[in-house]
Parts: sequence; C-alpha cells; structure tokens
Amino acid sequence: DHGFGEIRICEEARHPDRRIGVDLKNPEFESLATAYGMPFYRISKTGELRDALRHALTLQGPSIIEIDATDSI
Repeated sequence: DHGFGEIRICEEARHPDRRIGVDLKNPEFESLATAYGMPFYRISKTGELRDALRHALTLQGPSIIEIDATDSI
C-alpha cells in the first residue's frame, strides 16, 4: 500500500489533517545502482531472473536486481 497502512489509519483517526512519515516511495533502483557503480538488472519476465542472478553472483561486490511485480510474470 506504499506505506505503513496500520499506522496511517491510526494517525488519520486521531489527526485527520496530518500524516507524518507513513507514506513510502520506492527509489529509482537503476539510478541508485548507477550512483554506487553497481550492476543493475530489471526483471520483467520469469525467464530473465535465472540469468541475471547467475551473472550477479559471479561478480565481486553487490548488484541490484529489480523485479517488476506489477503484472504476473
């Protein structure tokens, strides 16, 4: 729900005009990987995960693998 749902509900019940720190936004993972010099993989099909994971595990250091779960893959 892009946030801390239960906490948001309690906060809205007590303070209808105020919400603090309960709404979350995902970062741009590709930009994050670029900023830190990390390899980045975006998975949008089931068959892509195995290759991306296999390649990432051969590298020295971290990688970011983003899995698009908006549609069923």
